[in-house]
Amino acid sequence: MNFWLLQTGEPLPIKSGNRKIRTALLAEELISRGHSVTWWSSRFDHITKEWIGDDTSVEYNGISYRLLEGYGYKKNISLRRFRDHRKVAADFRKRALTEEKPDLILASTPAYDLAHEGAKYAYKREIPLIVDIRDEWPDIFLSYLPEPLRPIGRLALYKDSAMLRHTLAHADGLVSMMEEMLDWGLGKLNRSRRESDRVFYLGSRAVTVPSNTPDKLKRIEKNVGKCFIASYVGTFSANNDPSDIIKAAHLMKDEPVLFVMGGDGDMRESLEKDAAGLDNVIFTGWLNELEMAKLLSWSACGITTAPAKRSAFPNKVFVYLSFSLPLISAWHGELRDLIDKESIGLNFEPGHCEELAGCIRKFMDEKTRNRFSSNAGNIFKERFDADKIYSDYADYLEEIANER
Repeated sequence: MNFWLLQTGEPLPIKSGNRKIRTALLAEELISRGHSVTWWSSRFDHITKEWIGDDTSVEYNGISYRLLEGYGYKKNISLRRFRDHRKVAADFRKRALTEEKPDLILASTPAYDLAHEGAKYAYKREIPLIVDIRDEWPDIFLSYLPEPLRPIGRLALYKDSAMLRHTLAHADGLVSMMEEMLDWGLGKLNRSRRESDRVFYLGSRAVTVPSNTPDKLKRIEKNVGKCFIASYVGTFSANNDPSDIIKAAHLMKDEPVLFVMGGDGDMRESLEKDAAGLDNVIFTGWLNELEMAKLLSWSACGITTAPAKRSAFPNKVFVYLSFSLPLISAWHGELRDLIDKESIGLNFEPGHCEELAGCIRKFMDEKTRNRFSSNAGNIFKERFDADKIYSDYADYLEEIANER
Protein backbone atom coordinates (compact mmCIF):
# COMPACT_ATOMS: atom_id res chain seq x y z
CA MET A 1 0.00 0.00 0.00
CA ASN A 2 0.91 3.64 -0.41
CA PHE A 3 0.91 5.79 2.75
CA TRP A 4 1.23 9.56 2.97
CA LEU A 5 2.58 11.02 6.23
CA LEU A 6 2.05 14.76 6.80
CA GLN A 7 4.38 16.07 9.53
CA THR A 8 6.50 19.23 9.51
CA GLY A 9 7.87 19.55 13.05
CA GLU A 10 10.22 16.57 13.31
CA PRO A 11 13.87 16.40 12.28
CA LEU A 12 14.12 14.51 9.00
CA PRO A 13 16.33 11.38 8.88
CA ILE A 14 17.83 12.58 5.58
CA LYS A 15 20.22 14.68 7.69
CA SER A 16 23.02 12.68 9.29
CA GLY A 17 22.85 12.50 13.08
CA ASN A 18 19.16 13.38 13.40
CA ARG A 19 17.48 11.13 15.94
CA LYS A 20 14.50 9.22 14.58
CA ILE A 21 11.30 9.96 16.44
CA ARG A 22 7.62 9.27 15.85
CA THR A 23 7.05 9.74 12.12
CA ALA A 24 10.49 8.43 11.16
CA LEU A 25 10.08 5.30 13.28
CA LEU A 26 6.62 4.65 11.85
CA ALA A 27 7.82 5.22 8.28
CA GLU A 28 10.68 2.80 8.85
CA GLU A 29 8.25 0.15 10.11
CA LEU A 30 5.91 0.60 7.13
CA ILE A 31 8.80 0.36 4.67
CA SER A 32 9.98 -2.86 6.34
CA ARG A 33 6.55 -4.35 5.56
CA GLY A 34 6.85 -3.61 1.87
CA HIS A 35 4.67 -0.49 1.75
CA SER A 36 5.60 2.74 -0.02
CA VAL A 37 5.79 5.88 2.12
CA THR A 38 5.71 9.54 1.09
CA TRP A 39 6.56 11.98 3.87
CA TRP A 40 5.29 15.51 3.27
CA SER A 41 7.28 18.01 5.32
CA SER A 42 8.65 21.54 5.10
CA ARG A 43 11.92 22.48 3.47
CA PHE A 44 12.50 24.57 6.60
CA ASP A 45 13.80 22.67 9.64
CA HIS A 46 11.64 23.64 12.62
CA ILE A 47 14.28 22.53 15.13
CA THR A 48 17.44 24.16 13.74
CA LYS A 49 15.64 27.03 11.95
CA GLU A 50 17.67 26.28 8.81
CA TRP A 51 16.70 25.41 5.24
CA ILE A 52 17.13 21.80 4.13
CA GLY A 53 19.05 22.06 0.86
CA ASP A 54 17.42 23.13 -2.39
CA ASP A 55 15.67 19.93 -3.52
CA THR A 56 11.94 19.64 -2.97
CA SER A 57 11.81 15.90 -3.72
CA VAL A 58 14.25 13.52 -2.04
CA GLU A 59 14.48 9.74 -1.97
CA TYR A 60 16.32 8.34 1.04
CA ASN A 61 16.37 4.86 2.62
CA GLY A 62 13.20 3.84 0.80
CA ILE A 63 11.17 6.89 1.85
CA SER A 64 10.01 9.59 -0.60
CA TYR A 65 10.25 13.07 0.90
CA ARG A 66 8.22 15.95 -0.49
CA LEU A 67 9.63 19.17 0.97
CA LEU A 68 7.16 22.03 0.89
CA GLU A 69 8.00 25.70 0.53
CA GLY A 70 7.35 28.16 3.35
CA TYR A 71 8.79 31.46 4.56
CA GLY A 72 10.83 30.20 7.51
CA TYR A 73 10.76 31.83 10.94
CA LYS A 74 13.07 32.62 13.86
CA LYS A 75 10.61 32.37 16.73
CA ASN A 76 8.14 29.58 17.46
CA ILE A 77 5.55 32.03 18.75
CA SER A 78 5.31 34.57 15.91
CA LEU A 79 3.06 35.79 13.11
CA ARG A 80 5.72 34.77 10.60
CA ARG A 81 5.34 31.15 11.72
CA PHE A 82 1.59 31.37 11.06
CA ARG A 83 2.30 32.72 7.59
CA ASP A 84 4.90 30.00 7.00
CA HIS A 85 2.42 27.24 7.84
CA ARG A 86 -0.19 28.74 5.54
CA LYS A 87 2.27 28.79 2.65
CA VAL A 88 3.41 25.22 3.32
CA ALA A 89 -0.24 24.08 3.28
CA ALA A 90 -0.87 25.93 0.01
CA ASP A 91 2.16 24.28 -1.58
CA PHE A 92 0.82 20.86 -0.55
CA ARG A 93 -2.58 21.66 -2.05
CA LYS A 94 -0.89 22.30 -5.40
CA ARG A 95 1.71 19.54 -5.42
CA ALA A 96 -0.52 16.76 -4.08
CA LEU A 97 -2.43 16.83 -7.36
CA THR A 98 0.69 15.73 -9.22
CA GLU A 99 1.25 12.59 -7.11
CA GLU A 100 -0.24 9.11 -7.26
CA LYS A 101 -3.25 8.84 -4.94
CA PRO A 102 -2.37 7.15 -1.60
CA ASP A 103 -4.26 4.38 0.19
CA LEU A 104 -4.23 6.28 3.49
CA ILE A 105 -3.19 9.71 4.79
CA LEU A 106 -1.82 10.16 8.30
CA ALA A 107 -1.84 13.88 9.11
CA SER A 108 -0.17 15.23 12.24
CA THR A 109 -1.42 18.35 13.94
CA PRO A 110 0.24 20.73 14.43
CA ALA A 111 0.58 22.04 11.86
CA TYR A 112 -3.20 22.05 11.50
CA ASP A 113 -2.98 24.09 8.27
CA LEU A 114 -1.28 21.21 6.45
CA ALA A 115 -3.49 18.63 8.17
CA HIS A 116 -6.56 20.54 7.00
CA GLU A 117 -5.40 20.44 3.39
CA GLY A 118 -4.74 16.72 3.80
CA ALA A 119 -8.26 16.24 5.15
CA LYS A 120 -9.83 18.07 2.20
CA TYR A 121 -7.76 16.06 -0.27
CA ALA A 122 -8.72 12.78 1.44
CA TYR A 123 -12.44 13.64 1.60
CA LYS A 124 -12.73 14.50 -2.10
CA ARG A 125 -10.99 11.28 -3.13
CA GLU A 126 -12.52 8.96 -0.51
CA ILE A 127 -9.17 8.17 1.04
CA PRO A 128 -9.06 7.10 4.71
CA LEU A 129 -7.64 9.80 6.98
CA ILE A 130 -6.05 9.39 10.41
CA VAL A 131 -5.14 12.48 12.46
CA ASP A 132 -2.27 12.23 14.93
CA ILE A 133 -2.77 14.90 17.62
CA ARG A 134 0.64 16.04 18.82
CA ASP A 135 -0.15 19.30 20.63
CA GLU A 136 -3.11 21.43 21.67
CA TRP A 137 -2.88 23.93 18.82
CA PRO A 138 -4.31 26.54 18.51
CA ASP A 139 -5.51 26.50 22.14
CA ILE A 140 -1.96 26.50 23.46
CA PHE A 141 -1.43 30.08 22.25
CA LEU A 142 -4.08 31.29 24.68
CA SER A 143 -1.90 30.21 27.60
CA TYR A 144 0.57 32.96 26.67
CA LEU A 145 -2.10 35.65 27.07
CA PRO A 146 -3.24 37.22 30.35
CA GLU A 147 -6.64 35.86 31.42
CA PRO A 148 -8.54 39.07 30.54
CA LEU A 149 -7.23 38.94 26.96
CA ARG A 150 -8.07 35.31 26.27
CA PRO A 151 -11.61 35.95 24.95
CA ILE A 152 -10.03 38.27 22.36
CA GLY A 153 -7.47 35.56 21.59
CA ARG A 154 -10.22 32.99 21.05
CA LEU A 155 -11.96 35.34 18.67
CA ALA A 156 -8.71 35.92 16.73
CA LEU A 157 -8.14 32.16 16.51
CA TYR A 158 -11.73 31.32 15.55
CA LYS A 159 -10.85 30.44 11.95
CA ASP A 160 -7.92 28.31 13.09
CA SER A 161 -10.08 26.44 15.60
CA ALA A 162 -12.71 25.83 12.92
CA MET A 163 -10.00 24.51 10.62
CA LEU A 164 -8.90 22.03 13.28
CA ARG A 165 -12.44 20.87 14.05
CA HIS A 166 -13.13 20.31 10.34
CA THR A 167 -9.97 18.19 10.07
CA LEU A 168 -10.81 16.09 13.13
CA ALA A 169 -14.43 15.65 12.05
CA HIS A 170 -13.39 14.15 8.70
CA ALA A 171 -10.92 11.66 10.18
CA ASP A 172 -11.60 7.93 10.18
CA GLY A 173 -9.76 7.78 13.49
CA LEU A 174 -7.87 9.98 15.93
CA VAL A 175 -4.60 8.94 17.52
CA SER A 176 -2.31 10.67 19.99
CA MET A 177 0.78 10.06 22.08
CA MET A 178 -1.04 10.47 25.41
CA GLU A 179 -4.55 9.89 26.76
CA GLU A 180 -5.17 13.52 27.73
CA MET A 181 -4.26 14.77 24.26
CA LEU A 182 -6.67 12.30 22.66
CA ASP A 183 -9.41 13.40 25.08
CA TRP A 184 -8.74 17.02 24.11
CA GLY A 185 -9.24 16.17 20.43
CA LEU A 186 -12.43 14.25 21.14
CA GLY A 187 -13.65 17.21 23.17
CA LYS A 188 -13.32 19.39 20.07
CA LEU A 189 -15.87 17.11 18.40
CA ASN A 190 -17.98 16.60 21.53
CA ARG A 191 -18.02 12.86 20.96
CA SER A 192 -16.97 9.77 22.87
CA ARG A 193 -14.06 7.51 22.03
CA ARG A 194 -14.43 4.92 19.27
CA GLU A 195 -12.55 1.74 18.46
CA SER A 196 -10.60 3.65 15.78
CA ASP A 197 -9.34 6.22 18.32
CA ARG A 198 -6.06 5.05 19.83
CA VAL A 199 -3.08 6.12 21.91
CA PHE A 200 0.41 5.24 20.71
CA TYR A 201 3.07 6.66 23.00
CA LEU A 202 6.03 8.43 21.41
CA GLY A 203 8.46 5.88 22.80
CA SER A 204 12.15 5.64 22.03
CA ARG A 205 14.67 3.17 20.75
CA ALA A 206 17.74 2.18 22.70
CA VAL A 207 20.89 3.70 21.16
CA THR A 208 24.39 2.23 21.34
CA VAL A 209 26.69 4.61 23.21
CA PRO A 210 29.72 5.60 21.08
CA SER A 211 33.16 4.82 22.49
CA ASN A 212 34.68 8.18 21.54
CA THR A 213 33.79 11.51 23.14
CA PRO A 214 32.77 14.41 20.87
CA ASP A 215 34.65 17.67 21.42
CA LYS A 216 31.56 19.47 22.70
CA LEU A 217 31.24 16.95 25.55
CA LYS A 218 34.87 16.77 26.72
CA ARG A 219 34.35 19.37 29.44
CA ILE A 220 31.63 17.13 30.84
CA GLU A 221 33.75 13.98 30.59
CA LYS A 222 36.25 15.51 33.02
CA ASN A 223 33.50 15.58 35.66
CA VAL A 224 32.28 11.99 35.23
CA GLY A 225 32.62 10.13 38.51
CA LYS A 226 33.44 13.34 40.39
CA CYS A 227 29.97 14.85 40.70
CA PHE A 228 26.26 14.24 40.15
CA ILE A 229 25.38 15.02 36.50
CA ALA A 230 21.83 16.31 36.05
CA SER A 231 20.93 16.65 32.36
CA TYR A 232 18.31 18.52 30.39
CA VAL A 233 18.04 17.63 26.69
CA GLY A 234 15.57 19.51 24.54
CA THR A 235 14.51 22.88 23.20
CA PHE A 236 15.17 26.11 25.06
CA SER A 237 11.78 27.69 24.44
CA ALA A 238 8.91 29.26 26.33
CA ASN A 239 6.94 26.07 25.79
CA ASN A 240 9.40 24.22 28.04
CA ASP A 241 11.04 27.13 29.92
CA PRO A 242 14.15 25.50 31.44
CA SER A 243 14.95 28.58 33.53
CA ASP A 244 14.11 26.66 36.72
CA ILE A 245 17.25 24.60 36.12
CA ILE A 246 19.49 27.68 36.10
CA LYS A 247 17.82 28.94 39.27
CA ALA A 248 18.41 25.56 40.94
CA ALA A 249 22.05 25.71 39.81
CA HIS A 250 22.43 29.00 41.68
CA LEU A 251 21.01 27.37 44.81
CA MET A 252 23.38 24.39 44.48
CA LYS A 253 26.53 26.20 43.35
CA ASP A 254 28.51 24.88 46.33
CA GLU A 255 27.32 21.27 45.99
CA PRO A 256 28.88 18.49 43.83
CA VAL A 257 26.30 18.78 41.03
CA LEU A 258 26.86 19.59 37.35
CA PHE A 259 23.87 20.80 35.31
CA VAL A 260 24.21 20.00 31.61
CA MET A 261 21.97 21.91 29.20
CA GLY A 262 21.86 19.98 25.93
CA GLY A 263 19.98 21.80 23.20
CA ASP A 264 19.26 25.17 21.69
CA GLY A 265 16.38 27.55 21.06
CA ASP A 266 14.89 31.00 21.53
CA MET A 267 15.78 31.16 25.22
CA ARG A 268 19.42 30.15 24.96
CA GLU A 269 20.84 33.68 25.13
CA SER A 270 18.80 34.60 28.21
CA LEU A 271 19.60 31.27 29.92
CA GLU A 272 23.33 31.71 29.33
CA LYS A 273 23.10 35.25 30.68
CA ASP A 274 21.34 33.99 33.82
CA ALA A 275 24.01 31.29 34.24
CA ALA A 276 26.94 33.70 33.89
CA GLY A 277 29.51 33.09 36.60
CA LEU A 278 28.25 29.61 37.46
CA ASP A 279 30.84 26.83 37.26
CA ASN A 280 28.22 24.11 37.66
CA VAL A 281 26.37 24.71 34.36
CA ILE A 282 27.53 23.64 30.89
CA PHE A 283 25.71 24.41 27.64
CA THR A 284 26.55 21.89 24.92
CA GLY A 285 24.59 23.27 21.99
CA TRP A 286 22.36 21.02 19.87
CA LEU A 287 23.15 17.31 20.23
CA ASN A 288 22.76 14.65 17.57
CA GLU A 289 21.65 11.13 18.47
CA LEU A 290 25.11 9.76 19.33
CA GLU A 291 26.15 12.86 21.27
CA MET A 292 22.95 12.67 23.27
CA ALA A 293 23.56 8.98 24.00
CA LYS A 294 27.06 9.74 25.28
CA LEU A 295 25.79 12.47 27.59
CA LEU A 296 22.93 10.41 28.99
CA SER A 297 25.24 7.45 29.62
CA TRP A 298 27.08 9.69 32.10
CA SER A 299 23.96 11.27 33.62
CA ALA A 300 22.38 10.48 36.97
CA CYS A 301 18.93 11.89 36.16
CA GLY A 302 16.96 13.52 33.33
CA ILE A 303 15.10 16.78 33.89
CA THR A 304 12.04 18.01 32.01
CA THR A 305 10.63 21.45 32.77
CA ALA A 306 7.32 23.21 32.16
CA PRO A 307 6.28 26.88 31.91
CA ALA A 308 3.15 26.43 34.06
CA LYS A 309 0.79 23.78 35.41
CA ARG A 310 0.22 22.04 32.10
CA SER A 311 -0.11 18.45 30.95
CA ALA A 312 2.40 17.02 28.49
CA PHE A 313 4.43 13.87 27.83
CA PRO A 314 7.61 15.27 26.20
CA ASN A 315 9.62 13.13 23.83
CA LYS A 316 12.75 13.55 25.95
CA VAL A 317 11.07 11.55 28.75
CA PHE A 318 11.19 8.36 26.69
CA VAL A 319 14.85 8.97 25.82
CA TYR A 320 15.71 9.39 29.51
CA LEU A 321 13.86 6.18 30.35
CA SER A 322 15.70 4.28 27.60
CA PHE A 323 18.89 5.01 29.59
CA SER A 324 17.21 3.97 32.86
CA LEU A 325 17.46 7.53 34.14
CA PRO A 326 15.13 8.58 36.96
CA LEU A 327 13.01 11.56 35.95
CA ILE A 328 12.63 14.96 37.54
CA SER A 329 9.55 16.55 35.98
CA ALA A 330 7.46 19.71 36.30
CA TRP A 331 4.62 18.53 34.03
CA HIS A 332 1.16 17.74 35.35
CA GLY A 333 -1.37 15.22 34.10
CA GLU A 334 -0.58 11.76 32.79
CA LEU A 335 3.20 12.00 33.15
CA ARG A 336 2.98 13.20 36.75
CA ASP A 337 0.60 10.36 37.61
CA LEU A 338 2.88 7.80 35.94
CA ILE A 339 5.93 9.06 37.85
CA ASP A 340 4.10 8.79 41.16
CA LYS A 341 2.48 5.43 40.44
CA GLU A 342 5.53 3.64 39.04
CA SER A 343 8.22 5.36 41.17
CA ILE A 344 10.31 6.28 38.13
CA GLY A 345 11.15 9.78 39.29
CA LEU A 346 10.12 12.84 41.29
CA ASN A 347 7.84 15.77 40.50
CA PHE A 348 8.20 19.47 41.27
CA GLU A 349 5.99 22.48 40.62
CA PRO A 350 6.89 24.83 37.74
CA GLY A 351 8.68 27.88 39.08
CA HIS A 352 9.70 26.18 42.32
CA CYS A 353 13.43 25.83 41.86
CA GLU A 354 13.84 24.92 45.56
CA GLU A 355 11.75 21.79 44.92
CA LEU A 356 13.88 20.94 41.89
CA ALA A 357 17.04 21.25 44.00
CA GLY A 358 15.43 19.05 46.65
CA CYS A 359 14.66 16.34 44.08
CA ILE A 360 18.28 16.35 42.94
CA ARG A 361 19.50 16.04 46.53
CA LYS A 362 17.27 12.98 47.02
CA PHE A 363 18.79 11.32 43.96
CA MET A 364 22.29 12.09 45.17
CA ASP A 365 21.71 9.20 47.57
CA GLU A 366 22.94 6.25 45.51
CA LYS A 367 20.58 3.68 47.03
CA THR A 368 17.54 5.86 46.30
CA ARG A 369 18.72 6.65 42.79
CA ASN A 370 19.37 3.00 41.94
CA ARG A 371 15.85 2.01 43.01
CA PHE A 372 14.23 4.64 40.78
CA SER A 373 16.66 3.85 37.96
CA SER A 374 15.69 0.18 38.01
CA ASN A 375 12.00 1.09 37.82
CA ALA A 376 12.68 3.49 34.93
CA GLY A 377 14.48 0.84 32.90
CA ASN A 378 11.77 -1.74 33.53
CA ILE A 379 8.86 0.46 32.49
CA PHE A 380 10.69 1.46 29.32
CA LYS A 381 11.03 -2.19 28.29
CA GLU A 382 7.43 -2.96 29.20
CA ARG A 383 5.58 0.03 27.71
CA PHE A 384 7.74 2.52 25.85
CA ASP A 385 10.04 0.55 23.56
CA ALA A 386 9.57 2.06 20.10
CA ASP A 387 9.91 -1.27 18.26
CA LYS A 388 6.70 -2.56 19.90
CA ILE A 389 4.82 0.75 19.75
CA TYR A 390 5.36 1.36 16.03
CA SER A 391 4.68 -2.22 15.09
CA ASP A 392 1.26 -1.82 16.73
CA TYR A 393 0.81 1.59 15.06
CA ALA A 394 1.56 0.11 11.62
CA ASP A 395 -0.91 -2.74 12.28
CA TYR A 396 -3.56 -0.14 13.05
CA LEU A 397 -2.95 1.85 9.84
CA GLU A 398 -3.03 -1.30 7.73
CA GLU A 399 -6.34 -2.27 9.33
CA ILE A 400 -7.91 1.14 8.61
CA ALA A 401 -6.66 1.14 5.01
CA ASN A 402 -7.92 -2.39 4.37
CA GLU A 403 -11.35 -1.64 5.83
CA ARG A 404 -11.87 1.24 3.41
